[in-house]
Amino acid sequence: MNIIRMPSVIEFNCRLGDPEAQVILQLIAGNLFYALWWAAHNLLNFNLGMYSSAAAFVFKVAKGYPGEYERNKIINLGNEPSSCDIVHAGTKIDEQGNLVTNGGRVIGALGVSSNLSKAVKAAYQGLDVISFEGEFYRQDIGKF
Repeated sequence: MNIIRMPSVIEFNCRLGDPEAQVILQLIAGNLFYALWWAAHNLLNFNLGMYSSAAAFVFKVAKGYPGEYERNKIINLGNEPSSCDIVHAGTKIDEQGNLVTNGGRVIGALGVSSNLSKAVKAAYQGLDVISFEGEFYRQDIGKF
């Protein structure tokens, strides 16, 4: 007798956390609130489209991340390139009015363009205007 084993789910990640949310939400064409409202009420006749663009997001993280990371390092921001958006995550304003690190995933750059290669380039250009002591970021995002 043969025993057939059915596949099982080990992990089902549906939280749409960062950085996944940054790239997906930028590409939605339509009103996400209404789509979620309709889905929550079992009214499934709502269409939500996607733009035919590409998006890439890269975080700068604090020294020590993902373990015990440093905080309160002053963040220097240059002029944001028009090709990307800077997204704050683990930042705060200190008592002296400085923008400082306050989390492991500190700050990131989101590039949106007509194709993935251009979106990745835009995201990394955005990172060039951000600096703080102990910063680190992955250099393989969007690479195949």
